[in-house]
Amino acid sequence: MARVDDLSAYRRRNRAADKAAKETTAAAKPAENGDMATGGRKVATTTESEIFDELDPLASVEEKPRKKASPRAKAAAAARAKAPAEKEAPAKPLVATPRESETFRSSYGSDRNQRDRLRKLRFFLPLLLVVGLPTLFAAIYYGLIASDLYYTETRISVRSPGSSAAPSLMSSAMGGIQLGSASIEADSIAEFAASHDAVQQLAEQVDIRSMFTRDEGDFISRLSNDASFEDLVEHYKKRVSVVYDQATGIITIGAKTYRPEDSRSLLVALNDISERLVNAFNKRAEEDALRIARSEVERAEQRMADVRTELLRFRLSNQELDPAQRSGGILSIISGLESEYAQVAAELGESISYMDPGSMQITALRNRLKAIEEQIRAEEERLTGTGEDGDRRYANVLNDYELLVLERELAHQEYTSAITSLESARIEAQRQQVYLVPIVQPHEAETARFPQRLENVGLVFLASLLVFLIGRLIITGIQDHLMN
Repeated sequence: MARVDDLSAYRRRNRAADKAAKETTAAAKPAENGDMATGGRKVATTTESEIFDELDPLASVEEKPRKKASPRAKAAAAARAKAPAEKEAPAKPLVATPRESETFRSSYGSDRNQRDRLRKLRFFLPLLLVVGLPTLFAAIYYGLIASDLYYTETRISVRSPGSSAAPSLMSSAMGGIQLGSASIEADSIAEFAASHDAVQQLAEQVDIRSMFTRDEGDFISRLSNDASFEDLVEHYKKRVSVVYDQATGIITIGAKTYRPEDSRSLLVALNDISERLVNAFNKRAEEDALRIARSEVERAEQRMADVRTELLRFRLSNQELDPAQRSGGILSIISGLESEYAQVAAELGESISYMDPGSMQITALRNRLKAIEEQIRAEEERLTGTGEDGDRRYANVLNDYELLVLERELAHQEYTSAITSLESARIEAQRQQVYLVPIVQPHEAETARFPQRLENVGLVFLASLLVFLIGRLIITGIQDHLMN
């Protein structure tokens, strides 16, 4: 396309030269000697520019429309036609002269160099803006401005007395990972270490705001002095990393500060807070597990207290400490009287066999036997008979007393069972308790590990280059689509 443009420019220059030559040369009829030399045929005086115009389809489009000739120009043309014809100038050759060819080559070469420079500028200018400038800024920041950060990490694990070894990959793939109490608590500790509450509790133990606003830090990475608590939490999440590995149950916590002692103090305080949180979890779990057992013990104690109160009220109202014991005494009296009655009856039968039935001795024995019998009936009446107020005294008293004694025994058994359940629940809760085990203690770093200057500059370069290539591809696709 550039070659065609150069040829068109060359032809336009030739047409301008031909036009100037025609204006200086008068138009006349062909001479007779010229006709004889050519055998009576007209010799074509077509110039090189006219021939190129016939061959070039774009030449007619580029020419401007000619203006109408004025009357003065027409008269001059008629006068020139009547004048004697001069010898016609010879036609220009189709091939350009060496001087014209050199001029054409020089003009073509300069246009080509200009277009090459423009093409390179169009390619390298976006590359410089999109890739070069970000990479330059990153190199200046990480090489001259960025402050050193000292990294310290600690590793902790949450264990329980009944926890087993970590499951293998094959068992995890076939049956899944069985999450126990320790795994759940470890996940909770990992979430807590990167939370708002952790920052709030850390601020009560250490001056965490001063750690992130040290004068050693550069103005881009450090926290501003008038930052809000929410900004402090966001900056804390950037400087403290928490990673929990479910396969091993280990929590890795890392801290990056401007001083090595700040990183160590921060992680030590965070471990203390995490341990208190684990203890709070254990206490809450123990309280939940023992709440029902303790409620059962309290209910059994209340029942025993009610039974004892009722028994005391019964004893005060009946003026009997132990009706069962007193009824036993009455039964023993009756048994003694019956034994005495049998003895007197035997003595009376023996005396009647050899004595006069009306004698004084026989009469005395009979009276004694009758008195014993009446005493026996009186004791039996006292134990099971009907009193003056119409109630069965000792039978009812003894029955009520035995019911109270039975209820007291049942309440005592229930209380004993509740105490046993409480002890069993306490043992089970202690068996399920978890505890925090520090695997790697935090230490003070000797050298700064961050920022990783070369790696960060390389990442910026690769990211910018990727953005440039994607944008270049999109723009090329749009241009092809518009051209089609």
